[in-house]
This record gives sequence, C-alpha cells and structure tokens, in this order.
Amino acid sequence: MIRLYEEKDYDPVILLGMKVNPIFPEAYNVKDVPDNEQIYLFEEDNEIIGFIQILINIDDIEIINLIVDETHRRKKVATFLLDHLLSEDIGTKERIILEVRRSNEAALNLYRKFGFNQIGERKNYYGNEDAVVMERRIN
Repeated sequence: MIRLYEEKDYDPVILLGMKVNPIFPEAYNVKDVPDNEQIYLFEEDNEIIGFIQILINIDDIEIINLIVDETHRRKKVATFLLDHLLSEDIGTKERIILEVRRSNEAALNLYRKFGFNQIGERKNYYGNEDAVVMERRIN
C-alpha cells in the first residue's frame, strides 16, 4: 500500500534512510515536512519498506530520495513508488529531475525505464563520486 507520510512515521523513515545514508537525519527534514515537499510511503504488513521524497518547485518536481529496504529490493517497490508519483496530479509541472550516483546502475536503469534522460553531471557530488543529473519531461 502506498500512502502519504504522517508524523507518526518519523522513526521508521529515519531508520530506513540511515541504512542508505548514515547522516540522513541531518541531511533531510522529515520531522516537519515543509509544505512544498511530500513523502510517499510503501507499506507492507504495517512495515514501511520504501519511500519516495519529492520537492515541489514552481516548474518542476525534484526527487530527493527514493529508498527501498535492502531486503525488499528487486520486488518492484521502487517501480510502484514511481508509478504512483507519475499518476498523481502534478498540475503544470514541466519536468521531474533527480540526481543519482554514477555507480548505481540499478537506479539508472530504473529511471531510464521511466523515460528519464541524462542532462548533466555533478563532479564529486557524493564526495568521491559523480552524480548523474536526469530529467523526465512531463508535457
């Protein structure tokens, strides 16, 4: 089941985020989610096993995080979350953008499958690794 984040989801989201990024609580605000951000949770058997966090800008949406618990990867959780995002009424937004580690082939392939194209790169964005900047045009 996919649903919107609620304040009661803070602890499990933080724990899941920290599995991917140890400084997740300091890097991302999930305690008091700003009005221009949304977090969609993927829940199975009352357990949060994945989420997508987005920033809603004037002309575009930025995917800030797409995280799936390691034990549930390769089960289409990320696909369901992206499908859900794309099925939402995103109004007049022109594109969706994101950045991903160059070494994350699984994520790159998933985004390509959803029509995202590389539009740039950010050298050493992750300290010792480049980020691939991708976009998907909506209109």
